[in-house]
Amino acid sequence: MTSFITHHLAIFSGLRKPPDSMSGQKFEIFYVNKILKAKVHSEGTGRKSKKVWLYLTTWEGYEDETWEPIQIFTEPQYAVKLFWKNADCGGRNHEKISQFCLGEVIHLKTPSSKTPKRKPGPGRSSASLITGTRVFALWPETQHYYSAVVQRRSGAGGYVVCFDDDESEYTVRLKDMRPCQKLCAGDTVILKTDSVVVADFQDDGAIVVNKNVDYSSIMISAYEIDQEWDDRVLSHSDIVCANGK
Repeated sequence: MTSFITHHLAIFSGLRKPPDSMSGQKFEIFYVNKILKAKVHSEGTGRKSKKVWLYLTTWEGYEDETWEPIQIFTEPQYAVKLFWKNADCGGRNHEKISQFCLGEVIHLKTPSSKTPKRKPGPGRSSASLITGTRVFALWPETQHYYSAVVQRRSGAGGYVVCFDDDESEYTVRLKDMRPCQKLCAGDTVILKTDSVVVADFQDDGAIVVNKNVDYSSIMISAYEIDQEWDDRVLSHSDIVCANGK
């Protein structure tokens, strides 16, 4: 897959139509999986040249990695924001590109090998404490689903969940949750750690997960949920809150 051209939109937000400014024009939508790197590129020639960022991008449903300019990512550009949130800039501000050298490549921070200690809580090691329904809940900033435990009801039919990875709480709509126990062998997931046991890898790169997978070790793209999880929805009667209410 070659670099995208004008009117091809890269999205990371589940948007399924172009901006109003492109109404009536031919377009094609591609879903961003992840931005891996950024590099400083020169745009223009002579005195009119300027430094710009290019992003090494992976795409849902494709194995190719392509370098792309910022313009191809539709607002609110979650993929770009997520990259810079986790990028190793050496203490510099990426918005001040003059601080960076032409051709310089910026990588994601290397995760610490030290595992922080966590107190027992919902979704943690003590099975007796897991009283709420275990779900995959949508985190809108990345448009991926992460494992969580339902804590309590919220307004307008939503629920407060506690995410497994950092114990943060967030209010999620019922339609943006899926039951963890419905994860099936053959589902496509994204590995967060090396601890996931997989049964096989398909030719198209999809991961065949073992049914005993540790839910907190994976995440699932919103694209995959939209395509494959329509028959695995939750109703209010399926939900048990950790606080019993």
